[in-house]
Amino acid sequence: MPPAQRLNCWEFMNCGMEPGGIFAATNGPCPVAEQALNKNGDPGGRPCWEIMPGSSRSIRHTCRFTRKSCHECPYYQRIQIEEQAHRFEETIAGM
Repeated sequence: MPPAQRLNCWEFMNCGMEPGGIFAATNGPCPVAEQALNKNGDPGGRPCWEIMPGSSRSIRHTCRFTRKSCHECPYYQRIQIEEQAHRFEETIAGM
């Protein structure tokens, strides 16, 4: 998918937890959004499951907004499909 169409997790989920977001003032900003925005807001928030802080794997792989595991998250599922499509396109282009 072209980079212009690639969304960060907070854009896809519309959670309002990004710095300056509607819920960030009461709940604190999401650490994924903070870290990605420190990198100029590029699609750094795409692999949010790799960025989420936590002392254990089970806490790390739980969305701060939905409290669901990554595998249940529609954003995570979308990224997995996009990555599979990208690998397929690279394979076809290499033939």
